[in-house]
Amino acid sequence: MDVRNDNIQTARQEFRCPTLLLRAKQSGDAAKVEAARRVQAELDGVLNSENHRWFPGKMPQAERDARKKAAEGFRKRYAQHQ
Repeated sequence: MDVRNDNIQTARQEFRCPTLLLRAKQSGDAAKVEAARRVQAELDGVLNSENHRWFPGKMPQAERDARKKAAEGFRKRYAQHQ
């Protein structure tokens, strides 16, 4: 089991539907509902931007492959041999 991936997946789930936003949306208070809608729209805009598209899994395959190859090279160069 890869704990790091599990933590990322958990963070994604919590980030997409934070408790406070959910409570605001379900509050019945029109001002809170509108505020939650605007905050969610802003979060979606940031997460879908070029700098953050890795987070929701929207990175192009070629870029994913390049990042994976670079990470493997880094680990190979700097891994501690026991």
